[in-house]
Amino acid sequence: MRFFTTLFRSFYDLTLYHEVRSSWSGWALGITSLFFTLLAAMGITIGMVMLHQALLADQPDGKPGVMAEALGQIAEQWPDLRLANNQLSSDAPMPQVITIDVTLFGERIQEDFLTIDTSGATTYENMKTPMLLTSSELIVEQRGEHRIRPLEEVFAETEQPKLLDRAYMQGIAEKMVNAAETDGWKIALFSGVMVWLFLVPALIFARYLLVIPVAALGLIAAQIMRRSLSYEAAIRVIALALLPVTLLDAATLFIFGSGVSTIIKILVALGVLILLLLREPKRSDHVTG
Repeated sequence: MRFFTTLFRSFYDLTLYHEVRSSWSGWALGITSLFFTLLAAMGITIGMVMLHQALLADQPDGKPGVMAEALGQIAEQWPDLRLANNQLSSDAPMPQVITIDVTLFGERIQEDFLTIDTSGATTYENMKTPMLLTSSELIVEQRGEHRIRPLEEVFAETEQPKLLDRAYMQGIAEKMVNAAETDGWKIALFSGVMVWLFLVPALIFARYLLVIPVAALGLIAAQIMRRSLSYEAAIRVIALALLPVTLLDAATLFIFGSGVSTIIKILVALGVLILLLLREPKRSDHVTG
């Protein structure tokens, strides 16, 4: 409860900053860690819910979810292929490119997704799509590297001979969507926890990379203003002053897609520290014997 009260007061109460400066030794690390732990958990949860809705829920215009739409587009463009003895053949073995065209979070995604070529003309050396399906292999390009899987592995559990036509691919698409709807939350929960475990330490580390030099600037300002200020106190004040602006940063990032710039964060934190110093008496540099 004290955490939330402190976070609320950090928006307006200079008395709180005076207390933090004077007596809250060791407080900055603890409240910053808790803040980013809760903020990351909240952000990941909201993000996962939004992604789940975008991928699986029907869209306002009546279209299916993005996942179902993309898989449906692949099925609609799929040629008639015959699978026998782990080899694919086609009456029209010329290269065919499968394209997906969907909109996710307002951004249009249009990409040549897969090339199907049983003629042998397209290989991993000249493929121009992320995936290539040949008469004997499935090739996936990732970061300049090619992963090649023979079809005997891809279709190890498929009865042969088999006609891989549009109806077959539509059935595969339906099974994939149903599986995502059934197990999607389990995948989202696992993925969210993994991201959270990585993100929280990264955010805390990045925050202290920002706090340390800004606190040093605060010491310079204190010297110019002839106020007494220790480096530890400057770090505590700056760390607290960055919390409300970081909360606003996260809110504007979710709502508008753009957060608060680092320069504004620095100026706000320094401004709070300077306001606090202005309330203190000037340091006397005169020494009497």
